[in-house]
Amino acid sequence: MKSQLNAAIAVSYILIVCLSLASGTIRSSKGLPGWLQDNAKGVHTKYASSLLHTASFLGRKMNCTPATGIVCPSPADFLLDRIGHPNAQETTDIAASVAFALGLCAFNMILYLLPMPRFVRRKFRE
Repeated sequence: MKSQLNAAIAVSYILIVCLSLASGTIRSSKGLPGWLQDNAKGVHTKYASSLLHTASFLGRKMNCTPATGIVCPSPADFLLDRIGHPNAQETTDIAASVAFALGLCAFNMILYLLPMPRFVRRKFRE
């Protein structure tokens, strides 16, 4: 019972950390605290969303006419507010996205190469 509780606490903690780090992709990274902005760089979705935002907003012309009370932001201003940098960094974003995927594949392969512990084999044998 104690090991199940420890496992549930560990999984919950990891889930909370991943959710808080990935929250930078849901909303503007300007609104996040500084430590969370820095730690959000270790999440795959930051680079994937940065690549998608850059492809969507830098290549298009905004159809907005400024009027009283209406501000028309430039695409670079939007990207600066959303992902923290106004310039396109496609190479870095693609490399980081692919590196995360390949790293997880390699980690999974290493886990499958390790022998299963004896207590796990005994548990499923019975």
